[in-house]
Amino acid sequence: MARLHVAGKIWLSIGIFILGFALFAALAQVEGVDMEDRLDATARVLHPAALQSQEAEAAFRLSVKGFGDAVITLEKPSLEYGAEQGSKAAGCLRRVASLRRLGPERASAASKLAADIQTYLIDAQSTYGELVANSANHADLARTRALAARTAELSSGLQRLKEGFSQDLERQLATLRNRSAMLRWTGLLVLAVTLAIATVLVNWTIQRVIAVPLMAAEAGLAHERDLLSTLIDNIPDCIYFKDRESRFVRINKAQSRLLGIEDEREAYGLTDFEYFDREHAQQAYEDERELVDLGQTLVSRVECIRGRGPLEKWMTSTKVAVRDQEGRVTGIVGITRDITDWKKAVAALEKSRESFRMLFAAIPHAVWVYDAETLKFLEVNDAAVRDYGYSEREFKQITVREIHAEGEIARLSVLLESSGKVPSGGCRFRSKNGEEREVEVSGREFIFGGRRSILAVVQDVSEKKRLEIELRQAQRLESVGQLAAGIAHEINTPIQYVGDNLRFIKDAFDGRQKVLAKYTELRRQAENGDVTAAVLQELADAIEQADFDYLTEEIPKAVAQSVDGVERVATIVRAMKEFAHPGNKEKAAADINRALQNALIVARNELKYVADVETDFGEIPPVVCHLADINQVLLNLLVNAAHAIEQLTKGTGKLGTIRVRSRQIEDRLEIAISDTGCGIPKEIQAKVFDPFFTTKEVGRGTGQGLAIARSIIVEKHGGTLTFEPNGGQGTTFKISLPLEPVPVAAMAG
Repeated sequence: MARLHVAGKIWLSIGIFILGFALFAALAQVEGVDMEDRLDATARVLHPAALQSQEAEAAFRLSVKGFGDAVITLEKPSLEYGAEQGSKAAGCLRRVASLRRLGPERASAASKLAADIQTYLIDAQSTYGELVANSANHADLARTRALAARTAELSSGLQRLKEGFSQDLERQLATLRNRSAMLRWTGLLVLAVTLAIATVLVNWTIQRVIAVPLMAAEAGLAHERDLLSTLIDNIPDCIYFKDRESRFVRINKAQSRLLGIEDEREAYGLTDFEYFDREHAQQAYEDERELVDLGQTLVSRVECIRGRGPLEKWMTSTKVAVRDQEGRVTGIVGITRDITDWKKAVAALEKSRESFRMLFAAIPHAVWVYDAETLKFLEVNDAAVRDYGYSEREFKQITVREIHAEGEIARLSVLLESSGKVPSGGCRFRSKNGEEREVEVSGREFIFGGRRSILAVVQDVSEKKRLEIELRQAQRLESVGQLAAGIAHEINTPIQYVGDNLRFIKDAFDGRQKVLAKYTELRRQAENGDVTAAVLQELADAIEQADFDYLTEEIPKAVAQSVDGVERVATIVRAMKEFAHPGNKEKAAADINRALQNALIVARNELKYVADVETDFGEIPPVVCHLADINQVLLNLLVNAAHAIEQLTKGTGKLGTIRVRSRQIEDRLEIAISDTGCGIPKEIQAKVFDPFFTTKEVGRGTGQGLAIARSIIVEKHGGTLTFEPNGGQGTTFKISLPLEPVPVAAMAG
């Protein structure tokens, strides 16, 4: 309340007064409506009911008098008059009972009296009618007495009804008088209370809001003056006030330090000529003359201020004219800020920028900066111009999309729109002449020229990729070469028994040919009808010599064994062919379970003398990958497992166990190759994937196998290659591959 404006408080007082009147008016309106309702009820219900009840009572008295006159005079008109007045009384009562808004008790009493009177009239006409008709006979005394009693009872009921309506009417009028009086007193009370509140509020306003705040305002002005003086004296900027003649009239402490004085009052009445060199003082004086004469403001002028001594500072000056109420210039206020450090920083930044330009141009790899939103080139170095054939101007007219190879543009768009990551990693770029090259991109987001931008360092790795492919192919062929003797042995075994079976079949064929010759001779003699016993004996001897029963049993076996041997050789050759195939440049869907089987076939001679192989291949869909590289990884892991078991069981004659398992786990394939070999000591576990690290003897291991395997799985396929102890003995290597290809940039991220 104390914070309201004075006029607001006065209007609040008036509002309270008006609110009192409004409250009184609303109360009067409510009471008026209620009184109108009561008056309406009185006029429409109570007053007509009272009149009708009086009329009914009078008519009933006349009816009783008519019946009495008829009994005395024995005249029929008196009887009819009594019946007529009685019906009139009953009709009045029915009209009373039919009045709306009449209380149910009164309406019921009136209705009952009307019914009783109607019954009474019927009985009275019957009884008194007989008396009038038979004037010589006297009426039944009991019936006459009963009618008299009913007459008294009905008269009493009519009297009570009339008095009840009269009392209701008096009570209603009394209520109206009381409500009217209460309304008058309430109005006076509301008027008195609102007038008292308004008077108190106006008086409080005058005392607290006018007098007290006035004194507080004076104190506040003094306090603000002190605060302003403190601010001016302690602000690091130089502030000064001058008159129209450029003489100092007030300066702050920062200005005092700039002028080289301790007491700012020493400068009052003096000009810049007493403190600065003449050139600067003259320029300042001319600026201030123009400011006084034309009223123009001088804003943020950068100037070098030199004093008469060693003082030399770079400053920004702002000067404004001070005007009186009539708009005339009476003086000048100036603010000067020391920007010497900023000037030095700008010079250093310019030097650093020049160094950056030289470094940017000297980097041997292509480097460019492009806008993160529009993807337009902002800066490129000389190497980018040299490698991609665009001039610097042409670069700045295109976007990053236009140097991506066809297959890379869609992947770049998806990467930018879905993940919001900075594109990094391997991809293919296209130069102006259409030549594509494999590159490795290292990107970093930063603010360049006030815009969110990306700095990309692009290294051409086409030659590196070619050498890597050759190295992996050489490694794969080396692995096959190391297993060549075992593979030759695996082929030699079925070839040997295929050769033995073929020689057996050849000998059997020669024997059968001799038997066939004897049969031919026997047939010729039989056709001539001249079969000799000698020919029959020779045939029997040939059959016995050829051992026909034995050949019949053994030749199918030899053929089956030969077919099996050929199939085994074909399987080994097919596995060797698939394994040694260099593969496609692009990833393709491949059957990993078949790749595992081929690797086991190729490595069989290396495995069978040291371990039993257990396989557990799950149902897995084709995996998009470089199958040739995956074959190399599988063969390396299987051979390493065999060597680990051989190192442990050498000289014992015992066989270890190699378990190969494949499973689909959600959207990834997991391959586990476990062995029961010597395991990997803890002290070298961190080095097993390092290039050229090996624990095998010289000539058996180069230390490249696991390093290349990890590079193939992690970097080339976006998977993982890990190992863990295999329970109490041996090691389990696990390969996890995505079923669908992962973008190279995402793998790098």
